[in-house]
Amino acid sequence: MTDGAPINADARLGAFDDLQRLEANDAPQRRPWSLWLLLVPMAAIAYPPLYSRTDPSISGIPFFVWYLILAVVFGGLVTGVVYVLRGAERSVLPPGEDG
Repeated sequence: MTDGAPINADARLGAFDDLQRLEANDAPQRRPWSLWLLLVPMAAIAYPPLYSRTDPSISGIPFFVWYLILAVVFGGLVTGVVYVLRGAERSVLPPGEDG
């Protein structure tokens, strides 16, 4: 208790700022490496001799067609993972600061 003396509003705000600084120090570390994951799907389709063949075919669909379909799905999954990893760090940034 404060023995009936009013609490200074500035002192309360200062304590709140200190608490915010402590919470910011406990924030998860930035993950700049996660952006490098976006190169994996691009590398999977960047070299056409890797997939420009017809055999093996699945239900009459040539290899290059289903390989590219799987590459698009894989690219979406990797993009989702990067979004989740980067979203976790964006939620920690102070307002007005872009990452």
